[in-house]
Amino acid sequence: MKVALVMAVYNGEEYLQETLNSILSQTYQPLEIILVNDGSTDSTTEILNAITDQRVKIIHLEVNKGVANGLNVGISQTEAEWIAIHDADDLSLPQRIEEQVNYLKANPGVVAVGSFIQCIAGRDLSDGQRAHMLSNERYKNSILSWEKIKEELFKGCPITHGSLLMSKDAFLQAGRYDPQYKIASDYEFFTRLADVGPVEIVPKVLYKYRISPNSLSNSNVLETSKEFLISSTKFIRKHCFTGKKGEPVVVVHGTKAGCIAFTKIMQKEGIFHPRINLFSNGRKDMRKSYELYKLGKIDAFIILSNAPVENQLINYLSDKGLQLNKDYFTLWSAL
Repeated sequence: MKVALVMAVYNGEEYLQETLNSILSQTYQPLEIILVNDGSTDSTTEILNAITDQRVKIIHLEVNKGVANGLNVGISQTEAEWIAIHDADDLSLPQRIEEQVNYLKANPGVVAVGSFIQCIAGRDLSDGQRAHMLSNERYKNSILSWEKIKEELFKGCPITHGSLLMSKDAFLQAGRYDPQYKIASDYEFFTRLADVGPVEIVPKVLYKYRISPNSLSNSNVLETSKEFLISSTKFIRKHCFTGKKGEPVVVVHGTKAGCIAFTKIMQKEGIFHPRINLFSNGRKDMRKSYELYKLGKIDAFIILSNAPVENQLINYLSDKGLQLNKDYFTLWSAL
């Protein structure tokens, strides 16, 4: 089974050599390594050009176009039947790919596999970011099955992207990465890959995921949230409302600013037609929404994570017999 490890890097000089050392130390053979320099302006070019390992192919792009484009370019340059993804500031344990290949051989029909992770701290993390790092690690390492992955895809990315090893055929069937997503391209791609076939997890820590305050997702939280909401609601629309006559109508609960921002995004993208529901007393306004639901005037509820009484709203709908990821959805929002 030939594997190509593909990585796109932009101005990654701080951690790049450490990352390369982990990649070049992989025990699995035959392994092709494709490194895409996405228009870097720091010493990334010099670091890459110093590599002498014959397994490595380096592609220098003149203009930075984002990680989605870089990965598409790299994957297009290999005939390997399996593609391992790697992020430019993360680390893989030496046996990572070998363990994943063994898992795939033992589980035919699986189109992609990730792994448990260990979160490692980048420079200058705040106490709050360190706490989030540990929470993220616990969450990612609690996902144990394909059924759980599908359930979690409604509200976030349950697999660490850089730990992914996938069939190239599945990648092509899913439709490649979408370059219009500059931050959440991994999550958006997962929502399409999940339609191709089972994606599973090797329940071992094989990948070290670096949390950095300078990453795109941390430095531009609002844009990250916007891309996530677009991707997640498209996934919800496709999987929960296919075949519905007319346009689905949802009630959205959150802060005033969050509801307005969500509605503008949905209208622009043409995904849902939300009715804004702003509230100070969550249960009172939720009762009004529920009456509309019983009358068939709305199809579902979307509860944004910044809703002042998020848990109360979830408990209310659950007590009424409504089902999560069918009748109501909880979505992360920083808007």
